Amino acid sequence: MSDKRSVEEIAYDIYEKPLSGEDFQRLVDATLANEAEQAHIAELIAWFTRRYPTAEARLQYARKHTLAARAAATKPNG
Repeated sequence: MSDKRSVEEIAYDIYEKPLSGEDFQRLVDATLANEAEQAHIAELIAWFTRRYPTAEARLQYARKHTLAARAAATKPNG
């Protein structure tokens, strides 16, 4: 059976479609090995959302660290 949706529609479903809390938890449960790992990830998410409480703050963090990673990746060795 072939999928008749466009590439854009398929990409949206994979990368852009919002997840409910239940769907996110189901993916976490399926992906992570054990409860301890799940608890650790939940702690990290809780810390990050407390530290960067708004979408704007999270985007600023992402931009800053993306630029730093790019600079480090293009820095010549030696």
